[in-house]
Amino acid sequence: MTGIRSLAILTLLLAGACMIQASDDAPRFSHRTHAPLKMPCTKCHTGAEKGAAARFPGEAECKVCHTKFSAAQTTFPTKRVYRLPDFVFFSHKVHLDAKAECARCHGDVNATAAVTLAVPPTMKMCVDCHRETKASIECFVCHEISQ
Repeated sequence: MTGIRSLAILTLLLAGACMIQASDDAPRFSHRTHAPLKMPCTKCHTGAEKGAAARFPGEAECKVCHTKFSAAQTTFPTKRVYRLPDFVFFSHKVHLDAKAECARCHGDVNATAAVTLAVPPTMKMCVDCHRETKASIECFVCHEISQ
């Protein structure tokens, strides 16, 4: 019975049933569902390799693998979880070029169905990481002095 149940769950996952309902009835994307594919974060968050922002994937990125979507599945993601103040400059590209791991700041998103603020982006967290990795901790690296 367990094998049949596991096969049924796997079939649902592979068929594209990758959305879960949030408590506010908004559809959310499940990283955990896609984790077995072992895709790099930048496969879907394409902006991270090229600039400051790691943008959310759109329907076109998903249609590379998924051919059919329900109406709910075309409206994800619904909520941005990580935000930095306007006076902080952060470039995903710079950090990826320095071989920083996404999980260092975002936690293990592949272990959960919904992304949460696992690692709050504090100045202390950033400075500690910069010190550990011998990156500059000069103010102007992350902050625009004129603001």
